[in-house]
Amino acid sequence: MVDVLLSPDDRFTLDSLTAKRDLIEDSLSTDMRTRVRRVLSWLERARQEEDDKDGAFMFYWIAFEAVYAEWTREAQTQREDFREFFEKAAAADTRNTIRDEVLGDLADTILEVVANPYIFEPFWDCYNGNSDSDDEWQELLISDVERVSVRLEDGDAVESLAAAFERLCVVRNQIFRGEATWNRYVNRSQIEDGTEILAFVVPVLVDLILDKPEVFDRPSRYPSVESDTAETVEDVADYAIAVNVHRRIRDGQERVYSSAEVRKELGLDD
Repeated sequence: MVDVLLSPDDRFTLDSLTAKRDLIEDSLSTDMRTRVRRVLSWLERARQEEDDKDGAFMFYWIAFEAVYAEWTREAQTQREDFREFFEKAAAADTRNTIRDEVLGDLADTILEVVANPYIFEPFWDCYNGNSDSDDEWQELLISDVERVSVRLEDGDAVESLAAAFERLCVVRNQIFRGEATWNRYVNRSQIEDGTEILAFVVPVLVDLILDKPEVFDRPSRYPSVESDTAETVEDVADYAIAVNVHRRIRDGQERVYSSAEVRKELGLDD
């Protein structure tokens, strides 16, 4: 691990994270270098959206996905996936940054997000007629808020963040799937609270990744393609286009011009 002498407040700025990455970049695997480069690029983009909370949320979420990528396991709920991810992060967090920095500043916001019925899937199941009881979602929400409140009081960062990110995943779905209106007043609280959580948590996770890259290192589903492979791929793409053009010519859907017609059209014989 490489220690960079920064105060806790300075450690999570974009410039500080970039400088820390630069110090250890040569020791990172190819996949990890790519992942860190991607997350820092989306963090930078997110921080340009001070006046657009919807845009900021989207870019911060993409930055989080760059950290969280390929973590999902089959036969697990979304909260179980997040819990497993944050358990790994907390286990690697020897300085207790997640517990002290995140929960210290975000406890109230996390509870507000968990208590928001409009980003609680059982509410929408009931609203859309997919629940056997109209009261079921209320009981589930009250129980979940009580459970997370106790976890927050106990300093349980893992369960608290897993619950919060389960809710933020609903916000993500609403935005990315076109189920929300840009800058509309009715969804301001979840957007603003979600952006606050992401803006705080993602840089902390990046700092942790740079401390313990081996914990988070995993093959990328979409890695950067080497130049020689890219040339081959582009050749295949060109061939596929050529095959399609040949088919259209064969089927009479596209006309073939003679060299004389081309010269005439371009005025080369004038």
